Amino acid sequence: MGDIGSMIRFLARPSPLVSRASRFTVVGAAVAISLVACGGLASSRVSPAEIPSLEEQLARTPDDAALQLRYSAALFADGRCEEARIQAEAGAALQPDNGVTPLIQGQCLEAEGRLGEAVELYSAFLRQHPEAPDGDAVRGRHLLAERALSEVRAREALAAESGLSGDSVEGGVIAVLPVAVLGDADNEYAALSGALAQMLISDLSVLERLRLVERVQLQALLDELAFSGSGRVDPATAARAGRLVRAQRLVQGAMVVSRSTVRLEAALVGSGGERSEVQDAAGSLRSLLDLEKELALSLAERLAGPLTPAERQRILDNGPRSVDAFLRWADGLILEDQGDFAAAANAYRSAARIEPGFSEARERARASAAAVTVIGRSPTEVVALGSVASRAAFEVSNPGLDVALRGAVFDVAALGPEIATGLAPGPRGTQAPGANQFTPVLPADVLLRILVRIPR
Repeated sequence: MGDIGSMIRFLARPSPLVSRASRFTVVGAAVAISLVACGGLASSRVSPAEIPSLEEQLARTPDDAALQLRYSAALFADGRCEEARIQAEAGAALQPDNGVTPLIQGQCLEAEGRLGEAVELYSAFLRQHPEAPDGDAVRGRHLLAERALSEVRAREALAAESGLSGDSVEGGVIAVLPVAVLGDADNEYAALSGALAQMLISDLSVLERLRLVERVQLQALLDELAFSGSGRVDPATAARAGRLVRAQRLVQGAMVVSRSTVRLEAALVGSGGERSEVQDAAGSLRSLLDLEKELALSLAERLAGPLTPAERQRILDNGPRSVDAFLRWADGLILEDQGDFAAAANAYRSAARIEPGFSEARERARASAAAVTVIGRSPTEVVALGSVASRAAFEVSNPGLDVALRGAVFDVAALGPEIATGLAPGPRGTQAPGANQFTPVLPADVLLRILVRIPR
């Protein structure tokens, strides 16, 4: 298995694939460019002290969208979320694709613990305005809120477990468990457990008649069930997890490693614990993605019935074709799960560089890079979020900027960890955005390295 085995062994090491130096590339882009454009950021600063002046200006020019949104941000900075949401909505009517509106409204919902509504609000904005100027800041908040929501829902599902019955499952809902890695005495291939599950989810999601449980949602539940993370889910835990996410059927897979070959296996588990015949595909590690496609097509036909030629082709065309790109994307998933969004963005970007057509790697790179710029930001920074997040994400998808950035002087924020993680109290007794989030908290030394200074 040669070079691929060596790469996977490197991925499985306790330290992440992305080096400390390379982690600065994504955030460094935002910092370096923000230094050049610091005048623009300074002009976007907003404070509650501006409220009287903004109200006077709006009385004269009520149809000024920029003014309306700045007023909304000032109210938000003052902890007046209800009023801020109303004003943001008024601004949105004048400028629908401005990301300030969903940022204010969504962060107010997050602070109130209404994570589901916040996620849907961010999703709706991105669906309607996929290329909005401030869209990457919204992507960053969406990523953080979605992960926090998964953890909340996992706890809620466990709390309501006693009330679930056999008919609580929802027809057509499929959950893909982490792929068990067997025959791996040295734990060299553990990095592929979640990545193979995510690839199967992505392939099966091509079929509109199937509803797939998100990997993050299922992983949060398994974490609550004290799942070991080895990929080996026992039958009782599998059946329990299926009931808790109300899946009609589970996909339970395994990757069996030997000296010269790898074999992928999968079986369907029903809500009552009944297990289908095991399907498998075997070959070299270099043919791993071909084996996954073979298994995905077989599972798709078992779950959804005969596939049309067009459906088969969509599954075959989905995802990467390069094993090297897949491995770097797999590392990104692990880093994202650990809350290291800067390193995750670099890993995803590396995958997209190897295979430019790998759209999911590009999208995850954008969201992870944007998450770095928005995590724990105080209300007074909301207006500046869009430009900074967009620039960070722009660097992710434009490797040509690397040469210009290599000599840049980085202004790494010397923020206290209580501010950086969003735990500091906001004005008027409110909490800063991020305070109610159940996102992984990075160590203070990491936060001080990666957070970008935005003028307050």
